[in-house]
Amino acid sequence: MSQQHLQVWCAVLERTVLFFNIGRVSDLKIKRKCICYKSILGSGYLTNAIYIPSSLMYDHFFFQQPNTKEEWTAIQDQFFEKWDFPQCLGALDGKHVRIQCSPHAGSTYFNYLGYHSIVLFAVVDANYKFIYYEVGAPGRVGDATIWNKSPLKTALDDDKLHAPDPRTTPGSNTPIPSLIVADSAFALSPRLMKPYPEKNSTRGQRLFNYRLSRARRVVENAFGILFSRFEIYLRAMQVHPERVSTMVLATLVLHNFLRAVKDQQYAGPRAADTEEGYNHELVPGEWRNNNNAHLDGLQPVSGGIQGNKQNMATGQEVRNALPDYFVREGAVPWQNIIP
Repeated sequence: MSQQHLQVWCAVLERTVLFFNIGRVSDLKIKRKCICYKSILGSGYLTNAIYIPSSLMYDHFFFQQPNTKEEWTAIQDQFFEKWDFPQCLGALDGKHVRIQCSPHAGSTYFNYLGYHSIVLFAVVDANYKFIYYEVGAPGRVGDATIWNKSPLKTALDDDKLHAPDPRTTPGSNTPIPSLIVADSAFALSPRLMKPYPEKNSTRGQRLFNYRLSRARRVVENAFGILFSRFEIYLRAMQVHPERVSTMVLATLVLHNFLRAVKDQQYAGPRAADTEEGYNHELVPGEWRNNNNAHLDGLQPVSGGIQGNKQNMATGQEVRNALPDYFVREGAVPWQNIIP
């Protein structure tokens, strides 16, 4: 990043922070070269803060989608080292962001939870960093619809993402492509892994679900930290949905920025879920505290599973190659707790 570009972003970030109250870290001071402020100022800064050039957001150093095989490989290595899941490019999920619509807005933004919203759809790396996002779809639109129309899915399916090559796991001849992990709302495909149904599952399938859940938790925690640290998510945003999209994007950039340069003040060691002891027992992150009533907006996006039948069949072949690996060569010592 050039010095001039850095100075521009320092100004953008400073003005943005003046508007986006970062709640628990409102006294944060990040010195020169990044951002420096002493306190959150009043609404007089609203006008200057909202109109942030979208082009700068897309081009920002702290929100850059990987675009080389080396960058994607680094993410895969981190998922394998931290969360013991091979070939993973990221964890995918979508969340509703509350908005205030006019009385004549109709049902376009009205979601199944009973309020108006736009959808924030994102992919997160192994370190809770947002690496891809789509924001602005009306609340009535489901996960599957957004994903099926996503440029990321198209690039991934057409092998235009510059992702690492497929690999075979020990004991299997099925190549495992670079993939994304998600929950059961999505359609299974060779590039997107989802859990097995719990009913009548084998132990290998339950181990697969456990390992996928560990990898997928990064996106839950990234959303949880984001929604709990930025107070704009406390209530419905009373601006036009397009303006909401820009505001949400600003918080994503700030989230990545603050995690990179001052994470102890921004999130802290207990912000995300952690694992303790030999059996890696789950300790819920601070954002899951029930007292955080404003997190009622942190709800999954509904939507029917939509997928190509051939893709789903091939996806089953890829998914079926992983349980044996998790039981044998890819086993971790503490997984014996899984019945």
